Amino acid sequence: MSIFNYLVFTSCTTLYVIDVATLVLYEQRCKLMNLIRLVVFVWRKAIDIMVSIVDVRFLGRYLNINISSFV
Repeated sequence: MSIFNYLVFTSCTTLYVIDVATLVLYEQRCKLMNLIRLVVFVWRKAIDIMVSIVDVRFLGRYLNINISSFV
């Protein structure tokens, strides 16, 4: 094998390894971003539920209704 063939083989192998590594890292980043989106979505929904419970209890106090028996 000549030096030229060796250089072409090594550069192609290196580019292939870099390409695969980049693809794997990109997929991991996408999974991480989806996980972050899911956590933010669940957090927002939990806050919405807590706010609605507080609103219902405040409304019950305002109207002199015992909401704790319903919630």
